[in-house]
Amino acid sequence: VKDFRAGSNKGLLLDFGLFHKKLEDLIVSTSKKRSDGTSLRNNNGGTGEVNGAQLQGSYKFDEYTLLMSYSFVNSKRLDPENGIYPSEFDQTHNLNLIGVYERSRWSFSTRIRYVTGGPYTPIVGSVYDSGIDVYLPKRGDFFSERYDDFVQLDFRVDRKFIYKTWILSAYLDIQNLTNANNGQGISYNYDYTETEKAAGTPVLPIIGVRGEF
Repeated sequence: VKDFRAGSNKGLLLDFGLFHKKLEDLIVSTSKKRSDGTSLRNNNGGTGEVNGAQLQGSYKFDEYTLLMSYSFVNSKRLDPENGIYPSEFDQTHNLNLIGVYERSRWSFSTRIRYVTGGPYTPIVGSVYDSGIDVYLPKRGDFFSERYDDFVQLDFRVDRKFIYKTWILSAYLDIQNLTNANNGQGISYNYDYTETEKAAGTPVLPIIGVRGEF
């Protein structure tokens, strides 16, 4: 942590850290069989590790506050049958930029968020099974593709009404202000020849009130 505020509540504050975590005995799928010939399905043969860095900062001057957080994460898994691959929730880059303006009983804030898309296993083709009259998917390498990166702009305004014995706060929160098409999945047609992104949250306005006694 590095504090450049020199005893004041205004100025620059930075916080930087590194992290590492080793994982063992993870549950993974397996084609091994028991001694009686039945499928084992899963065992604890998986390992993994997580490495990364995180940077946080804040800068306050007059009625303005600027906040930033960024993390870099490299999260890998290893199992004997699928080799090395990114973990299900691996997000290499995660950046949040927040600006706040406060004056009297008003507060205006905005946030820009950028996150690397998560991994998924692609479907690279299909085989028709005439016995059950369906197309069966052929999957590619395990977690070898990633969804599109996630970008979102939010805006919020708060207003406080202060009374003798209590405080009323009202707010308007608009999420995904630019209506960015952040796909959070992939849908396939019946024979897996066409794909469509599963849309995320559209423009979402939220109005709320809160009482403090």
